Order: sequence, then structure tokens, then C-alpha cells
Amino acid sequence: MKSATGYLELLVLSLLIGAFIGGCASSGSTQSTNTGGGNSSTSAFGNKNVPKVCSKPVSDVNTDLAEKQELGDIHLQLGVGYMMQDKLDTALAEINEAIELMPSSATAYSALALLEIRMNRIDDARKSYKRALRLEPGDPELNNNYGHFLCQQGEYLAADKRFQCALANPLYKTPWRAYYNGGICALKAGELKQADIYLRTTRQLRPDLPQTLYYLADLSYQRGGNLQAADYLKRYHESVTPEAESLWLGVQIARKLNDQDMEASYTMSLKNLFPDSDQAQMLYTQ
Repeated sequence: MKSATGYLELLVLSLLIGAFIGGCASSGSTQSTNTGGGNSSTSAFGNKNVPKVCSKPVSDVNTDLAEKQELGDIHLQLGVGYMMQDKLDTALAEINEAIELMPSSATAYSALALLEIRMNRIDDARKSYKRALRLEPGDPELNNNYGHFLCQQGEYLAADKRFQCALANPLYKTPWRAYYNGGICALKAGELKQADIYLRTTRQLRPDLPQTLYYLADLSYQRGGNLQAADYLKRYHESVTPEAESLWLGVQIARKLNDQDMEASYTMSLKNLFPDSDQAQMLYTQ
């Protein structure tokens, strides 16, 4: 991380460069007169061409850009850190500062979009994602994140196109993310065949990801494969701590199988672990 001293050095350097350029710009033109009565001539002071001494060396320009990039990265890292600590207003200030320093950073706009989602500024988040994609239209993780956002808004077809964009990039290092998000989105959209393809591919790429088992259980349940659904859910609960949603799914599967012991087990767990959950209330209404 760049020190505070480094930041001050950047400010001082900027002031010095500004003063130097200002001094060059204000240089007037004069003519020397031959006092001996000879022809007057224009000296270097009257040359209308900008002297090379006033032109900023390319190396200095590159140094300034590197400084801004480094400082912008620091603000971006701070912003993400504050966001993780739920200090959202502070995070917003840091990320905006990063964008001010790095206006061409798709990563900064993507981080801003994630923050705006946390702040429930959905329209702003959409705009930030679009800005990021204008800068890096082929970025696979950016397309995946935007697809996830669109799916949360119920825009399933548009979301799937973004997942496909991500997967079309042969350099995508974590394609399982797009397959996983695509599977969940397809499941929400009722596109069960596509959900099956996505989720099974996720399982092949990341067999250690237990969450896939939950969605495969849900998918199997929706398709009427209740025995398979029960098996997926059992394996899921062997890997993670049960949640209200997964226990409720277990109750529903057990009812379809007419397995009273299974239903009683899931029902008891749901009542004991999540007595105030919506799923626990549904035990009495469905």
C-alpha cells in the first residue's frame, strides 16, 4: 500500500508541474533591435513554436498515470474493505474517489455497482454495470456479475445472455461461477432442462461445492424425481449446516414420497432451529 508520504509527494509533484507549465505558457515574445542600425531579427524569444522545454516528457506523463492508478487502486481496496464491514457511506466515498482517479477502470465501476446493490440503489447499479461493460465488454466475471444482477431483477433471458457471454471467453478462469449462477437463474425461470445442464456442469467443474447439491435437489423435486431429490438433499445436509429453506424443501420432498419419518425429522429440525422463519410458519398453512 502506498504511504501517506507518497500521496503528498504526488500532490507536490502535481503543483510543481502546474507551476512549471504555467510559467512556460506565460512567457512573452520580445524582439532584439540592432542598435547599430542593422536589420532587426527575431530571436528565440520571439519564436512562436512552443519550446521543447515546455513539453512534458512522455516518461513524466507515464509516471503520473502510474501514480494515479496506484492511488486509485488503494481507494478501491479501501472501498471494498469498508463495504465488507458494512460501512457503506465510507465505502461509497472511497470508490467514487477511485473512479475519479481511474475513470477508465471497469473494476471500479463494477465495485460501485455491487455497493449500490447493497444500498438498494438498483437503478444506479444498473447504470454502473453498463458503464463497466462499455469499458470491458468481454470481461467474463463482469458479465457473470451483471447476469446475476439481472436475474435478481427477474430479467431471466437477459441474464442468461450475460452468462453465455462469460462462458464464451476461452480465458475465463472460473467458468463454474457462470454455470452455477446460470443454473440458479434457469431454475427460477422454470427452464428446468437448461438448469439441469448448467448445474451438472457446475458439479463436474466444482465437485466440492455443496450448494450445487441443494439446487439439484430442488430441480429434481420440481421434475418429480423425488427419490433423487431426497438423495441430493441428504448429501447437501451432510456437508453444510441446514437452513430453513433446505429443511422446508426436505419436508416437501418427504410429503411427496409419503415418508412420514423423513417428514417428521425435517419438521422437527425446522421448528427447533428456525421457529420464527417463514418456512416454519408454512408448516401450518401448507
